[in-house]
Amino acid sequence: IFSFFMFAEGREVGVRENGSPFSFNLNTFVFVKDNVSVLNSADLLSYYPDRIKYFGVLSETEYKRLIKCIKGSKHLKFKVKRIIDSLSS
Repeated sequence: IFSFFMFAEGREVGVRENGSPFSFNLNTFVFVKDNVSVLNSADLLSYYPDRIKYFGVLSETEYKRLIKCIKGSKHLKFKVKRIIDSLSS
C-alpha cells in the first residue's frame, strides 16, 4: 500500500535553470513508500544516469504541497515522518 502526489499536466510547478517556467507534459505521479533515503541530486543522478533527467527546480509552493502530502500519508512509519519533517524545516 502506498500514497501518491500528482503534478497535473501543464500546470507550472517550478523553473528551469534558465529561469523559464516548468510544467510536466503528462500527469506525473510521485509514489510515497516507507523506504526513504536522503540523497542529494548529484548522487541520485550518478546512480541512475540513464534513467533520470533533470528538468528544473520545484517552486517553494509546490515543494511545500509535496511535503505536506507525504507527511499526511497514513502509510508511513513515524521514523520516516521525522526524516520528512527535517526536510521541511
